[in-house]
Amino acid sequence: MGEWLRNRYKCIQARIENWYKGKWVQPRNPNFPRDWVVFPPYIEYHWTARIFRTMVDFYLKNWQWVWGTVIALASLWAAIAALKP
Repeated sequence: MGEWLRNRYKCIQARIENWYKGKWVQPRNPNFPRDWVVFPPYIEYHWTARIFRTMVDFYLKNWQWVWGTVIALASLWAAIAALKP
């Protein structure tokens, strides 16, 4: 049972990693024999991975403001809860 869980965890971890990293796409153009020079490869992300990457980038750039806002809202909620009878 323990070995099965470890293998299942590794499989899930690999799928999440592949989802997050995206896949390399080589655009093909039949008019150019060496199209990798003209059209370089790029990474194509799943639309949910793009949204998640955007949220992670936002958090990493603005984590001070995010935590400050969370603490302020929690304090406001606690103050309002203390005022109610």
